[in-house]
Amino acid sequence: MQIECLVAIAFATASLAQSQEDNDVPDSFVLFEHFPEVVAISDSDNDTIFECMAGKRISFDKENKRVKFMWFFNDPTNN
Repeated sequence: MQIECLVAIAFATASLAQSQEDNDVPDSFVLFEHFPEVVAISDSDNDTIFECMAGKRISFDKENKRVKFMWFFNDPTNN
């Protein structure tokens, strides 16, 4: 999963740099199309304990630019 995240970051960075040169807005749906599984990591209260969740794409409509993800949250008590 780490490799997929690194690839997504590299792809997004390269796309953003290219789009800024062309004065275009990056299309986030390109990422949604290529990455059906996602991970979100944050530290909302600055306590160095990361809150994480994973998601799986359940529907994708490229023409109408609609995408739905099902999100899975970690149990903070590890049960």
